[in-house]
Amino acid sequence: MNRFFTKLNKLKICLLLFTSLLAVESYGQQAGCNVILTSIRDTIACGESIDLEAIGLGGLQTDDFAGSSLSGLWQSVTAGYTIGGPCGMNPNGGAHLWFGTGCAIPRAATTVPVDASCGGTISFDFRQETQSGNCDGPDLQNEGVYLQYKIPGGLWVDINYFSPIGFPYTGWQNHSFPIPGPAQINGVQFRWIQTNASGVTWDFWGIDNVAVTSCTNFQYQWTGPGVNGFSGDSTQVSPTADSTLYSVLYTNTTNDTCYDSLTIYVEQPSIIASVFPSACSGSDTLFAQATIPANCYYELECWNYLPPPGAQNLGWQVPNTTPQAYHNIDLMINGSLQNNYTMIAGANYTSEDYLIPVTNGEIMDLLFTSLGTGANEAMYRLYDSQGNLITTQGFPGSVPGNLVGHVVACPATATYNYSWVNITSGGFGGLNDPNVQNPLATVAQVTNFQVTAYDSLNPQCIAIDTVTCLPNLNNITGTMSGPSNLCLGDTVQLGFVLNGLPPFDLILDVSDVNGSTILNYQLDVNGINTATGLPLTFIPSINTTYSILSLSDITGCPGSITNPALVVTVNEYPTLSVSTANPIICQGQSTVLDFNLTGTPDFFVNGVFGSIPTSLNLDANGNDLAGNPISVSPNTTTTYNFNDITGNNGCSSTLSNSITITVNPAINAGNNAFLTLCSDDLSTYALQNLIGPGQDTTGFWTTASGSILPNNPNYTFNPQTMPAGNYTYTVEGAPCPPDLATVNISFVSPPFSGFAANQEVCLSDYSGGNTFDLNTLLTNADPGGVWTSSGSPISAQISPLTYGAGTFQFDYEVFGTAPCNDMSTSTTLTINPTPVVSNFTTNIPVVNQGFDVDVIVDMSVGSPPFTVTVEDDDTPINPHTININPPNTTGLINVIPGNIPITTYSITGIVDGKGCVATSALTTQVIVDPYPFIDPFTTSTPVICEGDNASISIVLTLGEAPITVDYSYNGNNYSYVLGNIGQITPIAATIPLDISGLLIGSNQITINNLTDPNGVVTPTNQLPAPVFITVNANPNVDYSTSTPEICYDDPARLDFNFLAGSPPFSIDYSINSTNQTPLTLNGSGNQQYTITPPPSVGLNSYDIIKITDGNGCEGTPNPSNASILVNPTPEVNITVSGTNPICEGQDSELFFPVISGTPPFTVNYLAGGSPLSTNIDGSGNQTSGGPMIISPNISTTYTLTTVTDAKGCTNTLSNSATLTVNEIPNVIVSGDTEICNQDETPLFFTFTSGVAPWTVSYNVASSPGSVTLYNTNDTLIVDPNLTTTYTFTNISDNNCSSSLNEDVTITVNPLPQSVITGGGSVCDDGSTIEVQIVTTGGTPNYNISYNAGITNKFVADVGTPFIINTNESGTYTISEVIDSKGCVAQSINGSVNVYVNDFPEVVLQAYPQPTTITNPKITFIDASSDHVSGYWDFGDGTIQFTNFDLLTHTYTDTGSYEVMLQIESDSGCVSTAYQTIVIDPDFLVYIPDGFTPNNDLKNDYYQPIVSGVLSYEFSIYNRYGQRIFRTNDYSEVYCQDGCSSAWDGLMDNGDYAAVGNYTYQMVVFDLNGKERTFQGNISLMR
Repeated sequence: MNRFFTKLNKLKICLLLFTSLLAVESYGQQAGCNVILTSIRDTIACGESIDLEAIGLGGLQTDDFAGSSLSGLWQSVTAGYTIGGPCGMNPNGGAHLWFGTGCAIPRAATTVPVDASCGGTISFDFRQETQSGNCDGPDLQNEGVYLQYKIPGGLWVDINYFSPIGFPYTGWQNHSFPIPGPAQINGVQFRWIQTNASGVTWDFWGIDNVAVTSCTNFQYQWTGPGVNGFSGDSTQVSPTADSTLYSVLYTNTTNDTCYDSLTIYVEQPSIIASVFPSACSGSDTLFAQATIPANCYYELECWNYLPPPGAQNLGWQVPNTTPQAYHNIDLMINGSLQNNYTMIAGANYTSEDYLIPVTNGEIMDLLFTSLGTGANEAMYRLYDSQGNLITTQGFPGSVPGNLVGHVVACPATATYNYSWVNITSGGFGGLNDPNVQNPLATVAQVTNFQVTAYDSLNPQCIAIDTVTCLPNLNNITGTMSGPSNLCLGDTVQLGFVLNGLPPFDLILDVSDVNGSTILNYQLDVNGINTATGLPLTFIPSINTTYSILSLSDITGCPGSITNPALVVTVNEYPTLSVSTANPIICQGQSTVLDFNLTGTPDFFVNGVFGSIPTSLNLDANGNDLAGNPISVSPNTTTTYNFNDITGNNGCSSTLSNSITITVNPAINAGNNAFLTLCSDDLSTYALQNLIGPGQDTTGFWTTASGSILPNNPNYTFNPQTMPAGNYTYTVEGAPCPPDLATVNISFVSPPFSGFAANQEVCLSDYSGGNTFDLNTLLTNADPGGVWTSSGSPISAQISPLTYGAGTFQFDYEVFGTAPCNDMSTSTTLTINPTPVVSNFTTNIPVVNQGFDVDVIVDMSVGSPPFTVTVEDDDTPINPHTININPPNTTGLINVIPGNIPITTYSITGIVDGKGCVATSALTTQVIVDPYPFIDPFTTSTPVICEGDNASISIVLTLGEAPITVDYSYNGNNYSYVLGNIGQITPIAATIPLDISGLLIGSNQITINNLTDPNGVVTPTNQLPAPVFITVNANPNVDYSTSTPEICYDDPARLDFNFLAGSPPFSIDYSINSTNQTPLTLNGSGNQQYTITPPPSVGLNSYDIIKITDGNGCEGTPNPSNASILVNPTPEVNITVSGTNPICEGQDSELFFPVISGTPPFTVNYLAGGSPLSTNIDGSGNQTSGGPMIISPNISTTYTLTTVTDAKGCTNTLSNSATLTVNEIPNVIVSGDTEICNQDETPLFFTFTSGVAPWTVSYNVASSPGSVTLYNTNDTLIVDPNLTTTYTFTNISDNNCSSSLNEDVTITVNPLPQSVITGGGSVCDDGSTIEVQIVTTGGTPNYNISYNAGITNKFVADVGTPFIINTNESGTYTISEVIDSKGCVAQSINGSVNVYVNDFPEVVLQAYPQPTTITNPKITFIDASSDHVSGYWDFGDGTIQFTNFDLLTHTYTDTGSYEVMLQIESDSGCVSTAYQTIVIDPDFLVYIPDGFTPNNDLKNDYYQPIVSGVLSYEFSIYNRYGQRIFRTNDYSEVYCQDGCSSAWDGLMDNGDYAAVGNYTYQMVVFDLNGKERTFQGNISLMR
């Protein structure tokens, strides 16, 4: 196994096993849920991460075993469990479910069915006990715990198996598994089950905090940095604040919510800053040291090792113990048990490694427990995080001891970067280097310096400290001054006041946002740069800080600095541009001036608007200081000129910007107007007259529909053809906005009194007092009008009863809205009378039953045609209709009275031709004489079997007795006299039938005549309907069997041929004289019944007792008996009767035991997947004699498929027997390699056949040995000290063995040895000195790492000796030598020193510089150090030896001279410095204050006298500011006539300038480049 990944996995396990889980008190708990937020610790170092876990329990699908009882989650828990246990606490210190001593096996906890249809997870804490004393945990592969689920009606399915191998679960761990897809239903159950254990006092385990988070709808809601909105149950965080609060809410969002929180503390880096005096008086060395609390991992190696003959047990097993026991180690941290470690497997000289998480400063104990013999084969080593060996216990061959009281040391996880700042004066003033751990500080006042240390791996982790430096007490001081605020392009000139022995060395830091630059200068006593003779000047383009990092005088000691930093703010010159969105406007409009400004707001702007001088104050957006834009409203075209702008920083710029606003005259479209018309108005209207007068005539009209008409001021509106709406007249004249005049036209609808809709009504419709609505006499009429009758107003609701029958006129009038007129409509209403019956009668008063009469109606009032509805009093009532057509008023209808003895007729309704309705109270009657009548006519025997009796029944309900009844069936006539003279109806009788006249099938019985004593015969249509009697035939069947002899389980059948009867048939029968449940056959004709259950082996007799058909008729079969002979089913078994198992190439035997059947037998079977067949006798051997010999090459299962006996009976079989054929073990051994002496290397074993464990025998240098290996791919670590061949001779497993011919050669390379020599002194001028590294042994070439002072060096692929030509000073040592084989030298000797002599520091100072020819004496100072001789070359041919101090030299002419100072140290090192000395002419300016240009040759020209300048500009202005003279020519003498450098008093046009005062301005740059400006007045006189 890859060792790296092994350690990673064990690291995860160790983290999970770390039992010091932290929990904080919950708050805000509600209802029944509970949540705990935990982590393995509550304090981390800055830059580290930590895992947080939320454990939520809620609803019926959770249990935390609080109160030491089970919740309703559980259906069953194995007896003997406890809540809590003697073997430690759960993660949060509360109760838990524990399966300990005395608990029955198997041990299981099974939930009730839960609803998991929403998906989700099942989460819980789990622990298996360790191997220690009375608290014994699982240690065998089959003693683990399954997590399973079961759906309703299904089997248990595995989710996970917690194997105890390697003891991965000996500490409480939280586990969370997604609910598998098939388990996501309602009613699923979960269980934890241990199916095997070594006994009831062994192999303990437990669970806690169980939560099935599915349809309970509980969810997590996290809050805290980086976790807001997170909804999972665990996450990783990396806080950096000193303390960070994380909270989790656990809720079902309805009625159950709980909370918890956890504070993670972060140990920040610490830093201590201090001040130490430096070698020079007045300077201090600052020093800072940062540290960080650290966490790390120790490594524990558990070894199985015993010197030859070697360990006899695997791992740390205690021999001869059941169950298997193991020696083990308890890990104690700060006195608390944290974990337990052991070694389960592994042969001699193998190890198992564990990573242990620890924190710096903890106290660690390792306590070894020996549980019996074999402990001397155990050994362990402990390494710290840097790989340093802490202890070795138990080596060689002794029982390991304990490690007690070890203090954990975890080094810092990163290096630090340091940054210092001067927080008193700002910047880095007073510091020689602000980015080192120990800078030099020199200050002239009490100064605070702040240092910040940054973790190089985690820059957010910082530490800050502050130290105070007191003023230096030396005589070297300096003060820096300069401007702090200037405009872009201005010059910063640094001024210095210095005390000490010049010259002064200045290190200046110039920094801005783009970075910093370190500059070195030499200053004279006046602070002048000795290299240029000028002050230090800079032209910064952005804000810049100038900081003195170091100032030292000629002694080399630093000085104290007052104001060591100058912060210069660089302000931009403001700029302005102006624009407007509307440069052309209409008179009366305004426009906004848009300014684009740069610079520092606010701005002051001067200009001339038109002819008016104007000033503006603008903000950064170009608005006034109130934030309003600058708006102008000129009446005429105006130009706005802008002359200058000044920013808030004081920087000013001259402007030449202008913008012109063009103003156009306004336009007029007229006035808005309104026009209201009646929609039936036939007039036309000129709209231009409504909006005028005075409008412009260049416009156009837009109609109400949006149509734009051609330009025309006139528009005529026609109400009959044009719609109402807005008609708009538009006049356009860009840039003025269009002017609009709108005529709003609206229509008023005229009144409408509707169309006449004359009606007729019936007077009878209003008999109830209801009214008639006159509005129904109109259509489409406007509401709100007035009704009149004969000129008098009336209500719209009238009563026709008031008016009576007749025709009447009514008028309706509607009033119009101006300007529309009124309107009226006339209507008529006809009121029709109610119809009246004058006579209602019949044509005869008496009638025989069944004969007809006429019913007659006469009408006296109403309009024909009439419809008269008449009904009788019969049951049911019979309605009749009499229609009377005009011109008749009388009508009749023919009816047959049916109500005996009297039928009464009445009128139920009358409707005349006008639709008028009436009723009448008139009635008329008819007397009815009855005839004989029978009802009902029935039979009580409608269905009978063949030979059964039958009868009919009759009841006389009307008529006079006795009655003669004539009836018949099947062509036979019969008579029967019913009743006696005087007998009162009803009279009933039952008449038996002659069954000889009845036929099989349906028989119709018909009554043909009914005659009373008076000879009255009932009409045929009044005779009762016939009745029917069905005669069913009795069943008749032929009986037999088609299966007289069968095999057992073959179908047995009884055959029936039904000749008569109706299905279904019920058959009463017996088997072997035992009555059976009747059979039912649903068909007729030939029917077959398959006997169920099948008949038993032997002869079976089936006797028929009785057959009943579907009509209940009974019969008997022919014959009544059938017999079936049943032969037994053959059955054989199969076994391996020979040797089992065998190795490849050996034989064995098969045997077939006979169980039943008739021999001989034909047996079909599968050998593996191949079908085979054989014949066997009754004893199970082959018919050829003897057992079957088999010799497969692989393990083979022989499976029976079928067997057939002598009777042809066949059986399908599945019995099988397996012959195990073990592989011949084989292995491929590899690992030929080269190693370095003292290294280890693995031999690789790849087992291609056989089963573990394998024992491999080998020879090493003629010495035999063996090794037992357990993995298919395994290794053996060897460490030969010379080239060795391992020859492998034999391999065996627990089953078979074979010889080997494998060998592996390990080539062992010798280690190189190195020594370093040489070194010495050299000047620091690029010269080098030789250092040699000589390497012997090993295999050339070599990779060499060596140290040159504090610098690490590396060279690759070099021979020996390796020559280093160097001019780097320091001690040279070898750190590592690796030869071409990768072997590392263990013997490294020697060290040499290289001394590099510095060049003497040459410092040349000269002043004054620059100077003029009137002061040509220059003072030179040799301010150099570390030199013993030197000379000056002054550049004018003069050479002079140095006096190591101040000397002077006088130059005789202007010009530039290169001066050289060359010095030499006592070691012969030479340094040279150069400086250019400038001797300038004198700077001279003389400006007269007047002249008299009158051509008298005296003072006729005006000219300044100027000398010693680089450039010159001279201008003269009149009183109006106009320049009238300008020249760039200057002169050192006065002009007498016609000089370009002088003004002659004339204007440009040649006219004489007026007498008066004029203004001049002179701008010159002197020879040093300094700008000088002169201004003043001139008097011109003539």
